[in-house]
Amino acid sequence: MAFLRMKSNKKFEYQPRFYKGKESPYKMTHRFDAYRSTAQQTRGLKNKLLWALEDLGDKESSRESNRRVLLIAVILFFIFFWIMGFDFGIFFSSNG
Repeated sequence: MAFLRMKSNKKFEYQPRFYKGKESPYKMTHRFDAYRSTAQQTRGLKNKLLWALEDLGDKESSRESNRRVLLIAVILFFIFFWIMGFDFGIFFSSNG
């Protein structure tokens, strides 16, 4: 009945002869996985909620990025209106 079983994939676990490390140097990982909060191994609703609350608590970095995005948006807004020929004189009072 061996013909009814599915063939399992072959695993390639090459170990270099003189490598003394714990992990294989050929392990494929993304280079920013250590800094991502979404690249965790364990899944589940509770863990996702805990990670979301932890990310929400990091307000300093989000505040800085929000300021930067707002500054870029304002600059682009004024550049757009300057190209379109908008008269900014209506915002300034003229005494006369």
